[in-house]
Amino acid sequence: MATHIGNEGVVKVSTNTVAEVESWSITFSSENAEYNALGDAYKRRTAGIKDCNGTITCFLDETDTNGQLAMTEGATVAINLYYEGATSGDEYWTGNVIIDEFTDDVGGPNEIIKRTFNFSNVDNTGVTTATVA
Repeated sequence: MATHIGNEGVVKVSTNTVAEVESWSITFSSENAEYNALGDAYKRRTAGIKDCNGTITCFLDETDTNGQLAMTEGATVAINLYYEGATSGDEYWTGNVIIDEFTDDVGGPNEIIKRTFNFSNVDNTGVTTATVA
């Protein structure tokens, strides 16, 4: 089993590397459909529609026009989330997402300003794994 350190991570919008990424996360879920009949002692469920959402947190870089500034609320972007780097043979998550919102956090007088983006998958293909060629 391979172990990876967080500092290997990379985020790209299309082919453009997003500047100053501190962290990213992605969550996959499924809405379960219930189908219960009279006399059932326990609820019965089957997997329903799948969903995907996540966050990207960056140190604010207002010069990153093709990365941070491309991820405005309501924008649909092709996102690539690399957890082990972006070199040949590395796996990553890829798909079209919509930026639901972003938040700027000034923090305190001794902290660097952070921008956090929240996103959701935008089409029926979801976010899938791929391998860097």
